[in-house]
Amino acid sequence: MSISITKQDVIDKAGVDPWELESEFASDTDLEMIDSLAGIFRNGAEEADDAGGVAAYASSLEERAGTRGSNAIYADASEHLTQTYEDLGAENLENISSVLNTVAGEAESVLESNDEAINGPMGLDWLVDMQQTAGQGDWTGFESWFGEQDAGEHDLVSYTIHEETFTGTKPNFPKNDLKEHIRTYRLDLAAEGVSSAYDRMFENVDDYYAMLHSKEGQLAEYGYDVSDSPVPFWHTDGRAEHEAEQLERLLEEDDPDPEELERYTAGVERLAGSDDLTSQERSYLRSFYDTLEADDLAALGNLEGERYDGARGSVADGINTLMDPERGGIDPAEEDYLVPDSVKPLINENFLNQDLEEDQVNERIGQYNGLGELMSHASVPPGNQFGADMGAAALGIQTDYELWQRDARAESISGSPNYIRDADLYDDLTGTGQVLTMVATNPDAAALTLDSVERVDTLARLNWSQDSGEAAAGFMRAATIPADGEEASRYQLDAAKNVLEVVSGDTAVARGDGPTTDAVEGAVLDTGLAYLDFLAREGTDDDGMVRNVLGQEVPGFALDGEARNGFFDFVATREQEQKDEFYGGVNAHAQQRMTQAFNEGGDTVEGSLENLARLHGGLDYAEYTVDGDNTNPEDASQRVEQNWRNGFQMASAINDTIGMIPAAGAVTGVTGPIISGLESATVGEPPTADELRRTASYDDAVAEEGEARYWIAQGAANADNPPVSQEQVDALRGGRGDVDFLPNLGDLERDGGYHDHVEDYRSLRRDIAAP
Repeated sequence: MSISITKQDVIDKAGVDPWELESEFASDTDLEMIDSLAGIFRNGAEEADDAGGVAAYASSLEERAGTRGSNAIYADASEHLTQTYEDLGAENLENISSVLNTVAGEAESVLESNDEAINGPMGLDWLVDMQQTAGQGDWTGFESWFGEQDAGEHDLVSYTIHEETFTGTKPNFPKNDLKEHIRTYRLDLAAEGVSSAYDRMFENVDDYYAMLHSKEGQLAEYGYDVSDSPVPFWHTDGRAEHEAEQLERLLEEDDPDPEELERYTAGVERLAGSDDLTSQERSYLRSFYDTLEADDLAALGNLEGERYDGARGSVADGINTLMDPERGGIDPAEEDYLVPDSVKPLINENFLNQDLEEDQVNERIGQYNGLGELMSHASVPPGNQFGADMGAAALGIQTDYELWQRDARAESISGSPNYIRDADLYDDLTGTGQVLTMVATNPDAAALTLDSVERVDTLARLNWSQDSGEAAAGFMRAATIPADGEEASRYQLDAAKNVLEVVSGDTAVARGDGPTTDAVEGAVLDTGLAYLDFLAREGTDDDGMVRNVLGQEVPGFALDGEARNGFFDFVATREQEQKDEFYGGVNAHAQQRMTQAFNEGGDTVEGSLENLARLHGGLDYAEYTVDGDNTNPEDASQRVEQNWRNGFQMASAINDTIGMIPAAGAVTGVTGPIISGLESATVGEPPTADELRRTASYDDAVAEEGEARYWIAQGAANADNPPVSQEQVDALRGGRGDVDFLPNLGDLERDGGYHDHVEDYRSLRRDIAAP
C-alpha cells in the first residue's frame, strides 16, 4: 500500500489552480514581442534627433523582417513606428517608449514570479512531490513500527501520528483509517501552500492588468491608440476572463464597491463604442461575456443606486459593441453560434413562454428586468440586427407575460375551476419597456422590428400595464418618424406603412377599435402626420418611389384604397383632443407644402392644391361615413367644423411659439413641432348652437374652407418670392371671426394670382367629401 497525492488532488482540495493561472498568463503575454516593440520605440526615439533618422531606422527594420520570433513584427512595426512618429512627433515617441518599457518590465516580473512559484526550488511542483514523499514516509514509518509490535491476537496496540491516535488489535488494526488520515494531513498542507501561492500569483496578475489599464490611459493622453499596436497584448482572452471572473465575484456580495466594479469593467469600457474592433478586441469582449452568466448581468442591472451606473453603462455598451458587425463585432444573423450565453435572453422571444413551470416565471421576470435595467444605461446604440432581435424578443416576452397575468387573474376569480382566493399575480415586468427604449436609440433597428403589420399589431394590442404604453409609443415613433432635419430611411418608410395599415383590415387593432393604450394610439396618429403626403392619394409603390404633394418623386410608400380609408376612419373615431392635435398638423402641413409649392412655381401650386384637396376631402368624408348609414349629417358637419377650427387654433399656437420649418422629401416635418408644442397650445370651445344652425350640412361647414385657405395664404406669404405679404395674412387672421373674413381672403388670393386654383381645390375637396 502507498500514499498517493497528485497535482489534481491538490487543485481539487484547494479550489484554485495556480498551474492554469501561470499557463494562461504566459500564453497571453508574449514577452519577446513586447520587449521587441518597446525596443523599436526606444531606438526610434533615439534616432528622431537626426533628420530622417526614424525613416532610416524603420527601413532597416523592414529589411530584418522575418516570420519567427520577434522579427515577425518588424514589417508591421516599421510602418507603425513611422506613422506614430508622423502623427505624434519625436517627444511622444520617447513617452510611448517609456510606457512600453514599463509594461515589458512588469510583464517580465510577473512571468518570472509565476514561474518561480510553480517551478522554483521550493515551488508548487516541489511542494506536491514533497508532501507526497512525506506522506509515503509517514506510512512507511508506521508499517515498520507495526511489524515490530510483539502483541497477542487480542492485545491492543496504539499508534499516534499528526496529533491523532489509532488503536486496535494487530488483526483488526484500522490501517485504512490511519492511511487516510496521513493522506488528508499531507493533502491539506499541500493545498494550503497551493492556495497561498495562488493568492500571491493572482494578486500579481491582477496588478498587471490594472497597470495595463492605467498605461492605456496614459498612452491615450499622448494620442496613441493601443488598438493600432502590432503586438496584441493589451486585450487578451486571459485578461477578459480574469476581469469577468472578478466582476462575477463582486456581484455575489450584498453591497459591492462601485470602484471595484468599474476597475473590472474598465477594459470593456475602453472598447465600448469602437467603430472598428480588431480581431483581438472582439475576442476579448466575447471572452468577457462568455465568462459571465445572464444572472451576473441581471445582478449588475438590479444593483440599487446611481453609484453603479458607470459599470452598468460600460457593460451595456460593451454588449451593443460586441453584437454589431458594423463595429467589427458579431453578426447575430450569420454568427449566432458566437453569441455569448449571457446575452441570449435579450434576443430570446420564447424566454417567458407558456411551457415554463409557474415557479420559473417570476425567476425569469426578475432576470429579464435586471437585463432591461442594465441595457437602459447604454449610450452606444445597438446594431440593426441585434436591436431588431431585442425588440422582437421584448414583444414576445411582453405577450407571454400578459398571458401569464391573464391566467393568474382567471384563477383568482371566485367560481373558477382553479379558484385561488387572493391569488398573487406575477411580478411587474419592467424590462420590456426599458429594452424597447434602448433599441429606439437606433431608429433603423426599431423599424426592422416592426417589419410586418402583424408585428405592429402585436405591439399595439398589448396592455403595457407597467407604463401605459409610453415606451412602446416612443419605440413606434422612433421606428417610423425620422429625427428633425433627417430623411426617413427605407426601413422607417416600410415600418410607417405597416403602422398605417394596422388600423384597417383583419387585425386585432382594427377589430378592437384601435390600439389598447392611448400612448400607442397617439403614436399611430403621429406616424400619419409624418406621412400626410402619402395619404393624399391611394396607389402602389412597387419600386419604393412615390410622388409627394408637390408632385416630386421621392422614396416613400403608397396605401391602397382600403388602407387609406381605414386610416381616415381611424382618425375620425378618435377622441376630440387627439383629433385636435392631428388636425393641427394637417393645417401646418398645408402651410409647409404650399410654401414649397410657391417656391417651385409653375404648375406646382395647382398640383399641390389638388393633392391637398384629396387629403382634406378624404379626412372629411370619413366623418360622414364612420357610422355607415347611421351617420347623422348634422352631427358629422359639427365634427368636421370642430376638427378644422380646433386644428386651426392648434397650428396657430404652435406657429406663434416655435414656428413651422418647411421640410423636403418624404416626411412632412410637422410631427415634432406638433408633439413638442402641445403643452402650450389650446383649442376653442365646441361650436355654439347658432354656429351649428349655420353649419347644418357639409356645404355650409367647409364649403368656404376658411381654415385651410388661411394656411395656404400663410404658405404663400412665407415663400422666397411671396405673391402676398405677411402683413396681409396677419390682417386676415385678426379678422377671422368677422363677416368680411372670407371675402377678404378671396381678395388676397386674387391679389396673389392663385384664387382660381383655390376654387378648384374647394370644388374637388367638396366632390370627394360630400355625403
